[in-house]
Amino acid sequence: MSASLFWIIAAVVCFIIEILAPVGAFIFFGTGCLAAWAVSLTDLSVTWQIASCLVISIVSLVLFRARFRKIFSGSEQTPEIMEHRMRGQSGTVTAPIAAGGEGQVEVAGSFWRARTEDGKEAGKGVKITVIGADRNDALLLIVRRG
Repeated sequence: MSASLFWIIAAVVCFIIEILAPVGAFIFFGTGCLAAWAVSLTDLSVTWQIASCLVISIVSLVLFRARFRKIFSGSEQTPEIMEHRMRGQSGTVTAPIAAGGEGQVEVAGSFWRARTEDGKEAGKGVKITVIGADRNDALLLIVRRG
């Protein structure tokens, strides 16, 4: 097997692992493998390929992991941003919202945790309108039936 094929396969495996078990690290190892693949195309030695894989993996991990976590966890979203984005959009309850508790709604093609504004239950299939986001949890929508 050629070195360039090895590095492409290694990158794909890393990306698949990241998709299946989102740890937030394999994406950077996959990026390192792509860097090593690029080096392998220049006919530099395996030592240079491994070094480039390690350096790019570690540097990208250190520089970007915290940023990626914020983006994908939603912690960068403030209730004000979410309220502005979602207010007035309609959707459907996909998992019943218990009285005083949470459920799940589909809004704009995405699934969201939600609670009703009045604390009453809303069954599966009920149409809702987003009226805001929870002040302590920007990814928890506050909805009104109808």
